[in-house]
Amino acid sequence: MKRQYGISVSKIICHLLFTIVFWIFPAVTFAASSIPIFGPTAPFNHQIPAGATYTVETRIGSFRQVYTDYSIPLYRIFPPLPALVTVTNTYSGRTAQWPIPTTAQPATGDDHHLGVISTSENELYEMWDAVWAGTTQINAGGMKDFPLNGTGISNPTYQKVTAAGFAVSAGAVLREDFTDPATGQLNPTLSINHALAAAIPNALIQNNGFVAPAVGGESGDTGDIPLGALYAIPKSVNVDALQIHPLSKALLRAARDYGIYINDSNAAAQYNNKDTATIRIEPGLTDSLFGQASDDLIPTVQQDIYTVVAQYGLYRVTGVDFSYVNQPVPTGSPVSPTATLPVQPTVTVRPTATPIPSVVPTIPNPTILIATPTPPHPTQISTCTDPAIPAVGAWFCQIPTNLKNFLEQLYLLVYYFNRTSNMAYLLNGIYPVSTPTPTTATGVTPTPTTAAALPNPPSWWYAQPDNLRNFLDQLYLLVDYFNRASTMAYLLVGIYPPATPIPTLPPGVTPSVTVTPVPSGNTTITLVPTADTYARMTAPTTIDGTNTIVKVSGPTNTGDITFITYDLTALAGKTISSALFSFYITNASVGTDSVYAVADSSWTEATLNYNNMPALGSLSTTFNSNNLMNGWYQVDLTSLMQANAGKVVTFAISSQDTDALWFNSRESTNPETLQIRYQ
Repeated sequence: MKRQYGISVSKIICHLLFTIVFWIFPAVTFAASSIPIFGPTAPFNHQIPAGATYTVETRIGSFRQVYTDYSIPLYRIFPPLPALVTVTNTYSGRTAQWPIPTTAQPATGDDHHLGVISTSENELYEMWDAVWAGTTQINAGGMKDFPLNGTGISNPTYQKVTAAGFAVSAGAVLREDFTDPATGQLNPTLSINHALAAAIPNALIQNNGFVAPAVGGESGDTGDIPLGALYAIPKSVNVDALQIHPLSKALLRAARDYGIYINDSNAAAQYNNKDTATIRIEPGLTDSLFGQASDDLIPTVQQDIYTVVAQYGLYRVTGVDFSYVNQPVPTGSPVSPTATLPVQPTVTVRPTATPIPSVVPTIPNPTILIATPTPPHPTQISTCTDPAIPAVGAWFCQIPTNLKNFLEQLYLLVYYFNRTSNMAYLLNGIYPVSTPTPTTATGVTPTPTTAAALPNPPSWWYAQPDNLRNFLDQLYLLVDYFNRASTMAYLLVGIYPPATPIPTLPPGVTPSVTVTPVPSGNTTITLVPTADTYARMTAPTTIDGTNTIVKVSGPTNTGDITFITYDLTALAGKTISSALFSFYITNASVGTDSVYAVADSSWTEATLNYNNMPALGSLSTTFNSNNLMNGWYQVDLTSLMQANAGKVVTFAISSQDTDALWFNSRESTNPETLQIRYQ
């Protein structure tokens, strides 16, 4: 584009758990490993079929990523959603109200693309030529919202953000492509399991020409290639055997198996006297995967791909049936099983906000319904041993591996508990409609009594801690009336007091995990820092001790470095079993951050700056908050705190990346906390 661009519980139970299960198990209709956005009718998610016709293309000699300034910054939002922003199309005057974070910034290149992924709404919001016109107004040359379980193609066709009518994110390389479903973490060895989308020089593009799956062309061009045309390298190329950069391999595998759709025009220079196609990679992704900026990798990637194309060729692919693309997406359907995996698997309940339902002591134990034989578990994974149980408080942070175990135990709880409590609504969709619904439990009054009063599925799981507290309230009721010899009892250690009684196992219930009960006498305390600040290399004499936020940015030891001190002198002689550091992020980062021990705790907030900051000691741990924004993140600092029990301990957080992480300081209303469990 030339710079334009009355409801039954059984039904309720079916909708929300469906979504969660498919967060854990990617849909079988797509290749395993990475997690594509858009649904089964999206052409980008289909491999090139056998029998397609390949015709050699000699003019295009390579493809590479665009410079980051011309890519699309993507912001992932979770409930509670940002305030609505009025987005106005500067050409048509059309307006829409979209939840856009005020921190979201368009790309700085001429195209000014901007995107927001809202999984809880099943929406991708994209803008072209986006410019903030105030705190609640964005003007855009093009704007379109795409269902995450849809095709990724504009409908109506005149509402476009690329000339072909594709979403900018359709065919772009995103964090989801390298997110491992088993861990929720980035994995640079994964494949890109969708087609790429590329722009080619104007001189190659056919004037107003387009073919399916494109829904629009571009005027003023003089070539013969229509938008929507599909290209690929031969199926016979053994990409894995090539001695090239891993990013080049991932791109070539996608180009071989799924192909490259032409979606727009570019002004890229020729390479070795051949035209260049350009794709988009999400800003910051290669930094996290390979420790190198995308722009810095362009020469390597282009040379790698040029060499492969020169040897094996690039081909126009025809004879592909796209009739499935026009199949409608059902209104109100749940997020596609292949929708974006949450990129903040470490959202946790705030340690100081533990919910203790006041109704629990007064409600009589309801009748436990026992089925004989026990129905098969729809998401049975495997049993595990006691050491496999996550550390105290960590189960909720680790998605999806430990979530599988969590859901397995939760299924047992719900099956044997009468499902007229809130839990029934929160579990909406996780298990099939055919799952039996017991009668109302004696003495149980659910609060609230209707599904409408609860967060919209699946927003409860993303929730920052308000909705999460509601979830845990109901979970507490379930656990309280279910015999806690199951793993669930131990997964909840650290959330509810150890003095909470653990009943005996009811007849007919066999937990899938046998664990050793948590030792009695464990105590949990939650501390706030005695001091925190950050040092700025760019302002080496500036003192930021009273700031309500602290900042971390790289490169290591030369950017913003945060220092935090906790007083553990009251724990002298105690044995620390866990220490979880929680902080509320206000500026998202995709980079990897490092926690260092600091021997000198004599500094003060009133004096510390970059010039006089204490030296960093040994590396304690690293973490990646995965672009989490406006939410709590938790880091396990057990080893560091065990080594400093009874002392005043300081640690520093530094970064290897330029993507800045900001979080609330102790001077804010959401101070950092350190939750320590000890004997």
